[in-house]
Amino acid sequence: MPENPEVPVSESPTSLFEALYTSHGISYLGSTYTSDFKIKDGSSIGTVVVGNDGLYLYLTYNLSENWYITSVQSYAGPEMLIPVTSNGNPEPNKFPARNNYNICDLIRTMTFRVPLSSITADPGGQCNSEQYFIAMKATVQNIGDNDDCNSGINQDAWAAPVVINPGNSNEWAMAFYYCKQIDVQSNPIGTPWNQKGQGYWFAKPNVQWCEYVTFGNLVVSQEEGKVLWPAKNNLLKKIFFKASSLQLSLICNNPNQQMPASINEDYKLLYTFLSGLSYEDIQNGTMPVNTDIQTITESLNRISLWICNNATDDPTACIE
Repeated sequence: MPENPEVPVSESPTSLFEALYTSHGISYLGSTYTSDFKIKDGSSIGTVVVGNDGLYLYLTYNLSENWYITSVQSYAGPEMLIPVTSNGNPEPNKFPARNNYNICDLIRTMTFRVPLSSITADPGGQCNSEQYFIAMKATVQNIGDNDDCNSGINQDAWAAPVVINPGNSNEWAMAFYYCKQIDVQSNPIGTPWNQKGQGYWFAKPNVQWCEYVTFGNLVVSQEEGKVLWPAKNNLLKKIFFKASSLQLSLICNNPNQQMPASINEDYKLLYTFLSGLSYEDIQNGTMPVNTDIQTITESLNRISLWICNNATDDPTACIE
């Protein structure tokens, strides 16, 4: 089959969201966010990548070989304003970014570009900058190398990992949070990083959190956090406490800074993992059956070492 054409026949109907089909030399600020792109049976058929430069947010679909796009729908903004039905299910056909394609155009990769100034931030608190709630859907078909391009069957695909309406067992639409990346040169760091360990945030008397701990739909108050303490040999609690100590140190102690680059990817991995859990899961140490424990543990170990080496005035920082 031929490669993707440079410009397909359809154009985005929404003026603020421009459809792009090449990278156009995009130079992102900070880190991009990458998520699996899955069909309903849980199979990954590609990825989505979200990033921003100083002016625009970019939402990019990258499908694997033999998977092609027939339509795309994207949303970026506050979680509470995403178009939904009366029972809480999302309405992708009302998302602000939409595009339809002829399957024979063989589109595997495309990007929506939207001015940052046009997006309303989500009021959540885990970012040190503006936060956006993002949903990315597509209708896709699998077409073999020798098949007629009209022979495939349409399937829905969503970017993981957070279920938008978990109360509806028949609805599996997904979304995620993205932190707008900041130009460090225009946002200089005024003071050294002030990191505290898990014992400081969860066990030391008279310490007050400035915010709840928030990982997607998992929101934990200080009182609830203290109920979970200590981790002992519970791996899931260790993950929660370490990631929480980074988040609380960022929000409460370092409000004008970003997560340190050396641990940012590991923090995002733990953040994404925790976003799919409930408070009861943390209490019971219940992990999803498909958890990649090795990868999670490797990130946890790197974060633990970093906290131990960088915590200030906290003798508990190296204690597991």
